Amino acid sequence: LIYCWRGGMRSGSMATILSEVGWRTSVLKGGYKTWRRNVVHELRDNQSPLNIVLLDGQTGSAKSEIIVSAAKLGLQTLDLEALASHRGSVFGALLGVAQPGQKYFESLLWDQLSRLDLTRPILVEAESNHIGKCEIPSRLWRSMQAAKHIVIEADIRPRSKFLVTAYGDMIGDAPAILSAINRIAQYHSKKTVEEWRDMVEAEDFTALAGRLISEHYDPLYARSSERRSGMPLAKIALNCLDGASIADAAAKLKSIISNRSTAE
Repeated sequence: LIYCWRGGMRSGSMATILSEVGWRTSVLKGGYKTWRRNVVHELRDNQSPLNIVLLDGQTGSAKSEIIVSAAKLGLQTLDLEALASHRGSVFGALLGVAQPGQKYFESLLWDQLSRLDLTRPILVEAESNHIGKCEIPSRLWRSMQAAKHIVIEADIRPRSKFLVTAYGDMIGDAPAILSAINRIAQYHSKKTVEEWRDMVEAEDFTALAGRLISEHYDPLYARSSERRSGMPLAKIALNCLDGASIADAAAKLKSIISNRSTAE
């Protein structure tokens, strides 16, 4: 891959030469600066709302996996965590994978949005306005705040088991887990934090996940839910979070969103 930062006369000439000798080439009309202005306009300056439906639910309820499954069924989706290379929590960094810079994140985001039909609903996971170090641009963030939402519900036990699988890359890296615990230690008693650390040392990760859910993440979710406007479009209760349950939840989502679009 060879690219030119500005895209002027010399790079245009090189593109012609490379094309003639058999390279696959493309030229971005107006160069990178024009592309960047377009991204900023569409994601920040444009005031028109996006047709967003939020997938909401407590930590560990497999929302990201449900969105992936929904996309396979033909729903329009926007996987923000995949674009940001981050799972959206203090434990969310992907080991060995760097997050994109803000400008690159916005380029990836607008590239995905530009491929969608913006008149139809787009399913997006409920997030805070930062996913790791990546900030959700203002147009999308306003649309998410105003969006109707569908809630995934599951008990702590299946969520705890699911998190151990979903965060499998961290299980073998105790220092990474302890570092994440240290970042939220200020919000909890010394006794609680020490018990969490003991669970890491004992490699009792399912129990640790359950404690983190009940003592940290569920209270955070309860407070954020109080600020969400309006009743949910629907609630989908899951007894377990295996592949079949995730696929079933995706199918229900498709039905709910399709019926809503037809009614409108």
